[in-house]
Amino acid sequence: MYFINGIEGQILMTGDACNTQFQFDTGIGPGSFASNVEHAQVALDRIKVFIERYPQVRLVYGHDLPER
Repeated sequence: MYFINGIEGQILMTGDACNTQFQFDTGIGPGSFASNVEHAQVALDRIKVFIERYPQVRLVYGHDLPER
């Protein structure tokens, strides 16, 4: 993951920690795509908590194309 504190706002690029908007919305981790499913689920859960605390941060998911 990368956190960008940019001129136009803050962005969290999730990389493979959260691949898609669907994965974020449902809270379902990457399953068999992760080498350690438990750690992958913890990472996703932490992203969700982070966004609850900092809703102004824009998320860019690892495999969804960003909106323009």
